[in-house]
Amino acid sequence: MPDRPRAHVCRTAGLTTPETKDSLHERDFHEWARAQAAALRAAGEGRAVALDWENLAEEIESLGRSDRREIRERFETIVGHLLKLRQGVNDLPREVWRGALARARDGIEALLEKSPGLRRHLPELAELARGRGERAARRGLVACGDFSLAKQPGPHTLDQLLSDGWPDQPRPG
Repeated sequence: MPDRPRAHVCRTAGLTTPETKDSLHERDFHEWARAQAAALRAAGEGRAVALDWENLAEEIESLGRSDRREIRERFETIVGHLLKLRQGVNDLPREVWRGALARARDGIEALLEKSPGLRRHLPELAELARGRGERAARRGLVACGDFSLAKQPGPHTLDQLLSDGWPDQPRPG
């Protein structure tokens, strides 16, 4: 995409004023976000304001991607720790792994409460996380001096990834 000036559109008057590449969005994201939030509130009250529509749209899209990425990363943690619990023989780190599992599951639950529409993406995100989680488990076990991890396929259904149970003990309930 060629370098071209970005435009601000005045919502009520339909005016366009070019802004150079050295925009507030580029120089100070925090101040740009505060200014855009104030402008959106003013526009909601019917006042004419200039909004940075292109960057606003990009940042809103980025927020959705951020939540998806966070869920995928939490699935990576879950996959890795479930695999270590299932196949590792070293007893020392097991409680640490269980704690990390609980925090990752709680984090996914919190994200889904905030954005229930992400629930339909869980199978895809869990599958994307599987390979990285398995590799992390292998590295983690080797780092603990546990070389017992077989090259078995990764663990678990989506329900097992999100449940409160551990593979080395019966599931609650």
